[in-house]
Amino acid sequence: MALGDVETLSKNGQWVNRVEGEDELSQGYASKEEAVEEGRRLALAAGTVHTVDDAPPTGVITDQQDAGEQDADGDTIQVEDLP
Repeated sequence: MALGDVETLSKNGQWVNRVEGEDELSQGYASKEEAVEEGRRLALAAGTVHTVDDAPPTGVITDQQDAGEQDADGDTIQVEDLP
């Protein structure tokens, strides 16, 4: 990476933007989408490159629904216990 390039990556479960050579501009975000959007903005403003390093799957469910499952339209389907 060149000086000023922005890399978005997952670090210990948190999405961060790392700016090469400018640690004061590096920061963490609550979601990947938020980090990617801000990373693109930083790189565009600086005229540098933005890369996204996708995290390898861990098998951990991080967004689980308690009441049921979702259908194709995103509506919640109630799941009853089977005998």
